[in-house]
Amino acid sequence: MWPSTYDLEGASNALLRLWRVYKLDLDDFIDGRILNYTADQPLSTEEVLAVTSYADATKDDYSEMKWLEALYRRLTTQGGKTNSTPEVVRVGRKLAASYYKVRDKFLIIITRIINFKVFQT
Repeated sequence: MWPSTYDLEGASNALLRLWRVYKLDLDDFIDGRILNYTADQPLSTEEVLAVTSYADATKDDYSEMKWLEALYRRLTTQGGKTNSTPEVVRVGRKLAASYYKVRDKFLIIITRIINFKVFQT
């Protein structure tokens, strides 16, 4: 039996929580290195994208952006060479969209702060 959506969401939530609570190095974490333990294999691109989709669905834009950045770094530097494959382009587009969302939220907050200060004086 394949995992359900509930299982995937629970696993994604747990991975995000582990990363945040223990302040793990994200590059090491997605490559399967956690403190002194090394997993048999790293998280696949699709597994990392499942975590970023969960972060997006739960409005955790910061985590989505950081995980996409780590995945993009891994994909573009595998084997010590720069790669440019359709997979890299797809992740790069998702990362660009993530930056755009975070930028918009930042601008909204700054605008509110400025408007608040204007009315206070």
